[in-house]
Amino acid sequence: MALLHPSKALLAKFPRVTLKPSKKLFRAHQSVFGPWWFSPNGGTPEGGRFDLANGHGTCYLADSPAAAVREYLGRAGVAGVINVAELAGRVVSTLSVGKPRSLADTTSARAANHGITKEISTTVDYALTQEWAEAWSRDGLDGVRYVGRFDTSHVSRCYGLFGPAGADPTAAEDSAPAAATDVARKAGIKVVDNPTVVTIIAPAD
Repeated sequence: MALLHPSKALLAKFPRVTLKPSKKLFRAHQSVFGPWWFSPNGGTPEGGRFDLANGHGTCYLADSPAAAVREYLGRAGVAGVINVAELAGRVVSTLSVGKPRSLADTTSARAANHGITKEISTTVDYALTQEWAEAWSRDGLDGVRYVGRFDTSHVSRCYGLFGPAGADPTAAEDSAPAAATDVARKAGIKVVDNPTVVTIIAPAD
């Protein structure tokens, strides 16, 4: 793997980008839960790409509804067809940060001089990507901007924002989030309603 482990030298003058409150962000999530969830599962099998640990977590967002739903679906959506049950009770919220956030910018051309390759967005070695997240957090950064693994447009950007572990009840929420099924269809994903139970009736003698 070409992606390096973080070091003091590689972190020095790492490219940064400011995420402004005016930037629209999107997050796919279960409707029964709020959108601002900071996953604290770093170092565990359940951990996400940039999850933190030890009382801190990461909230994953994207700058387009399509990218948000594709990242949420992951491998389940790569064939372009998804069962409606996979999206039942799921919505896509439109959000924004309450104040400017300083992020590590792995989409910058200069990131290639700091140990970063495209593998930061595609590798399944989450222990390594979480190591980078921990390093950026210790360095005082508020998160990371990266290219989504499941969005091949190379236009949309994804964001992993750092914060206290768990839900943030103080952050503003979307009062009318979009149904994830509608967002998926607009993204070109076919949503089908396959039967989950098949009854076989024997023919009469």
